[in-house]
Amino acid sequence: MNQSGGILLLDETQVGRRERQKEVMSSGLPVAGEAGTVREAITAARELQPDIVLVALEEPLARALRTVETVAAGLADIPVVAVSSGGGRDLFRKAILAGAHDLLERPLKPKELAETMEFAARTAEKRRLRGSDPSRLNQGTVISVFGPKGGVGKTTLAINLGVCIARAGQERTILVDLDTAVGAAAINLNIMSKKSVLDVVENFQHVDRDMLKSFVSTHPSGLDVLPAPLWEQEEREELTPDDVEQLLGLVATHYDYVIVDTPGFITPTVLRALQFSTYVLCVTSLEVASIQACKRVLDRVGSWEFARDKIKVVTNVANSANSIGRSDVEAALGYPVFWGVPFDAQVGAASQAGQAVVQASPTSKAAQAISQLHYALAGSQAPKAGGLGGLLKGWKR
Repeated sequence: MNQSGGILLLDETQVGRRERQKEVMSSGLPVAGEAGTVREAITAARELQPDIVLVALEEPLARALRTVETVAAGLADIPVVAVSSGGGRDLFRKAILAGAHDLLERPLKPKELAETMEFAARTAEKRRLRGSDPSRLNQGTVISVFGPKGGVGKTTLAINLGVCIARAGQERTILVDLDTAVGAAAINLNIMSKKSVLDVVENFQHVDRDMLKSFVSTHPSGLDVLPAPLWEQEEREELTPDDVEQLLGLVATHYDYVIVDTPGFITPTVLRALQFSTYVLCVTSLEVASIQACKRVLDRVGSWEFARDKIKVVTNVANSANSIGRSDVEAALGYPVFWGVPFDAQVGAASQAGQAVVQASPTSKAAQAISQLHYALAGSQAPKAGGLGGLLKGWKR
């Protein structure tokens, strides 16, 4: 609809948009338009100037909160209202902290919606005096893969998740290697490049989309890779926390998914990367030392806003000779296990050949687990049934 004012609906699912449209129209209020993505919403809002933007706030919650945050930052002159099938004080608080003006429960009630519109009408002119920050618009999903102990398969998971998403063919995906002391991501993908993340940082002021592509190497899977330096480079400063935030912000404006391979230890720079991320995959093996290291990290970052939604524990079973069960891990961590990658000899074979297992052995147990992880994080339906329960069916509770 090409009318000014009214309500703009933002929901990734067509079914959700149809339901909200019926509810809004039955309340006697105008629908200005609808959008399925943040980009579409930003563009439509600038053209249509709606009174409010209704944003779906459903699982996966961290991704939905990031959408609310991005839309609210990008449309500083238009109120954003979250809509959810759930409610409660905790969800309301999260929605407000993400930048929403209010949280309405589904199904929408005419009186509540009318009151929200009235509030929007009183505040819209005041808000339209503010400007928006274009650098924060249209940011993609940032997934940092962090392993607080060496040898847990952190880089392997980052590589395979990136290749898996890229091969799905629907999203622009890049792997950013922040582990500048090792640079294992590019090596494991058989990519040799003289350009690295440090070159981008040195040229921040001049980097646009075309120039960014000149620093990037493209893997045969379609995954773009921004590698760490592959050799010792003298007279170069290490990345700072501000460098990392600026780097990830830049890359996320040009890609739908940014997979970040982080160093395997906590530093201020790593913390900044984790805080900036939509999701943090905290990877642990089933070894006691690895679980303890994971717990120390979870204790440290557990006070962050949205920590329980953002941080996802992923177990990577490196061998078949382990009696520790999922419930044992959860009890030790005091945190739920979100996903598990089962033991699979194909992972080592693919790594030795310089390949991702999702390419070399797409039907293997590990490849299927990582593929299902991709869809779980995206909040979309996987082509095959699966998930944590099915993939870890044989794992002792």
